[in-house]
Amino acid sequence: NNPATWSNNQVSEWVQSNFSGLDPKIVCPYETGLQVCRMPEAEFIRRVISTGKIGEKKAKFVYIKLWKMVIDARTKERRIKQEIDKKERAKRNGEMELDYLEQYK
Repeated sequence: NNPATWSNNQVSEWVQSNFSGLDPKIVCPYETGLQVCRMPEAEFIRRVISTGKIGEKKAKFVYIKLWKMVIDARTKERRIKQEIDKKERAKRNGEMELDYLEQYK
């Protein structure tokens, strides 16, 4: 589940369910997941701190947690893509071997 693909509602739900006291209307009033991910770190942390519920250290933790989810999702997507590519190459190699063998029948 890649945060970069989330709607504003999904970002808001993540903020609410993971960090009690944070107001999504302050942290991400209209931004989609992609917009939040493109937001400079300092701006994200400023917004989290401006809720008045969390200090700078915890705000940094929120930012890191979000980016860990992004990286994990991208890694998973890349592994899936590599596995598909590997299977396609194996299939092509098998077809090439059959073509080669059929030449000498």
